[in-house]
Amino acid sequence: MPAAREKATSNGNDQLPIKSARFVHVHPLPLKHHQARLNPDGNRAFLDFGLVPTSVIGKYRCEITTEEDKLVTGNLFVYMRPVLEANASMRFDRPEEANAFAWVGPSNKMAAGESATVRCPVVGYPKPTLSWSKDGTALNLSVIVHDDDGRPQLKYLLDGVNLHIRRVCEKDEGIY
Repeated sequence: MPAAREKATSNGNDQLPIKSARFVHVHPLPLKHHQARLNPDGNRAFLDFGLVPTSVIGKYRCEITTEEDKLVTGNLFVYMRPVLEANASMRFDRPEEANAFAWVGPSNKMAAGESATVRCPVVGYPKPTLSWSKDGTALNLSVIVHDDDGRPQLKYLLDGVNLHIRRVCEKDEGIY
């Protein structure tokens, strides 16, 4: 069972006896509190993960209260390479670049003039960098369209793992 551990020390050397300890998952929000498990000697605090789901990634603050009622804190980071949270029927491609992969999700249909959202269900820590393409070509994110009142606006908006496409038209058909 994977676990993370922390200890309280004096001057970086002498281990201090631990009265209580907890880990606070501080990033990503919302805050989540986890009770720590202490070793039999009472000088190390552990956070047990069990089977490691993607929800445990991020930054934790370890809060240790010593037997002398001193609060000792430290940071713990749980890193994870980018992982796609998708079902088994979806296709993944691994291009020649070692640190990249492509994902083709389910198809979507919408009427002309509507807005569409395409989601790339990737998680990781640190936050993965996404790049969007259409039919294998990098997407030009600075394309301008006009709303019903003639005001210009960006055609594509990025929102985390989502690509929003305004005023869908026939030219927007393709693989994103």
